[in-house]
Amino acid sequence: MGKSLNQLVRDQLEAVVMEDSSDRFDKELRRLSLEGGGHSHGWRFDREEAHERS
Repeated sequence: MGKSLNQLVRDQLEAVVMEDSSDRFDKELRRLSLEGGGHSHGWRFDREEAHERS
């Protein structure tokens, strides 16, 4: 394979961490989408407000 044992272990650990993080992110996104997890109370993002200077 042309890789050291250390590199193989590192690659495997990265794959496991990324998979776990991605799975948690997907679950949280679904939870927020389905439960209406926001607290905007009907407020919508206004592009002009975003560009205002205080």
